Formats: sequence, structure tokens, C-alpha cells
Amino acid sequence: MPSLAYNQWLAQGEPYTLMRPAKDLQRTLQGHGLVVFDYPDEAHLQDVPPEDHTPFSATGWPKVSARWIAHAIDIMPRRSIAGWIANAENTAIARRLIEDKDAGVLGAAWIKYINWTDEDGKTWHTSWQPDKRTVSSSDTGHVHVSGRSDMDNFAGAADYDPLEVDDVSAEDVWEYRFQGVHPDTGLRYDYSAQEITVGANYAAYGAWDQAKANAVAIAAAQKTLNEIKALLTEGGGSGEAAVVIGAISTKIDEAVADLTEVVEAQVEDAVADLGEGGATKVRAEGE
Repeated sequence: MPSLAYNQWLAQGEPYTLMRPAKDLQRTLQGHGLVVFDYPDEAHLQDVPPEDHTPFSATGWPKVSARWIAHAIDIMPRRSIAGWIANAENTAIARRLIEDKDAGVLGAAWIKYINWTDEDGKTWHTSWQPDKRTVSSSDTGHVHVSGRSDMDNFAGAADYDPLEVDDVSAEDVWEYRFQGVHPDTGLRYDYSAQEITVGANYAAYGAWDQAKANAVAIAAAQKTLNEIKALLTEGGGSGEAAVVIGAISTKIDEAVADLTEVVEAQVEDAVADLGEGGATKVRAEGE
């Protein structure tokens, strides 16, 4: 049976607002192409007690959660990349959030706890309520971030970006996205031992190297195409010229999307050939 708060929420017309700092982090990570969920599914809504994804959480801290404000987001792994690489990215994000929270970085000040998975596949619940504590968790498949109930309107996360990098090359983009290396923070995960255990499949490693080269080329090409598109837009004017430039911009977007899809498919196939294939888990039970 769902909670009384759930029934009250239904009676009020299902109002819902995500706390500001969680929404700011969600927007920032979506800008990097990540899927970040916030709105609760029916299982979350009917949980007893209701938790932070709901706009009537009974687990608010350090004070009772305000109605009808939600306090949690789920950062999902990239679905188009083989699981172990995507999870390395999520692990890097979680570690950066934890590092920044511990260091007193303003953009992470609102975080109450994080559920996350480490490089060995072990899942943890790291909380600051108020002291830091890490215990095991069963909440796998994503990075769950819950916020403090006393920081609903906190503006300090507006410009915070746990994936922020400066002047990275196409090679850096490859290493971060596909090898779990962050060129700014230096977070790096060595998968060489894991690769060795799958056997000396030189054809598979050749496909991997080719996929890497293609991805680097695509990153450079996409940057160039975006610069061309920006220049065309600036000089667009009006009338027939604007129509032509709009058509060119659309073609550029389509070409970039098509090329990226091809390269990501090559990467996924290469990883599968190395014995690391398999679909990523999109959503797990619990927060």
C-alpha cells in the first residue's frame, strides 16, 4: 500500500519540481550527451517510505523535505558504448563528485549522498549526513545523487561541471570517453590486464585500434563542422541566403550524426570481439 503522502500528492494534481542544484547538474551532464533521469517511476512513487526521487520524500535530511520538491537524479551510462567502458565513465563522474564534495567545492555542496559502482563492479553508498560514511549498496546500473533538503534553491551548482576540461585534443576526447581517462582530473583506469585475459586476438585488437582512429577523426571533424556551421549562421542574413545556409546546417548535423553512429557501432563491435560485449543496464530498482 502506498504512503499517505502519495495519495495526497495525487489529490493535489501530481505537482513536481526538481530541486535547483540537481536540475543544474542534470542540465550540465545532458550537455555532455548523457541521459540523466529525475522523475520517479511508479515503483518509486509507491515505495514506503518514499525516497528522494519523489516530491514527497520521507527521507529528507537535514530537515523534512518540502512539498512538492524532488531531491534526486540518476546519471545513466551511455547506451551506445559497451558496458565496461560506459561504467568507467560513470565511475569517473562519481569519484569526481565525491572528491569535490570532500574538498568543499561549491558546486557539490548540496549533495547528501551518492550511490555508485567502482572499477571492480562493487556498489557503494557514500553519504555526508553530516560526516562522510561509505557502506555497500545494491543500487546498481547508474550513479544516483541525492540532495540535502535545506538547499532546494541553492544556486552554487549552476556553473559546476564534473566533466569540465580545458583545451583537450581529439585524442583526449577518445581517451576519456572510451578508456575512462579524464584529461583534466587525471582519473585513469588501467584495463590492460583485463584485455590480456581475453586472449591474444590480434584481429580484434586491430579492429579496436581502427575504431579508436576513427573516433579521433570524428571528434576532429565534428569540431570543424561545428565551426563552419557557426560561421555560416553568423553571416546568414535573410531571404534566400538564410534558406540555403539553413539547409547546409541541417546537412552538417545529419552528417555528423551518421558518422558518429557508425563509429560508435565499430567501437561496440570491437569491444565485443575483445570479450567485453554486452548491453548496459539502463535502469535498476531502488534509488
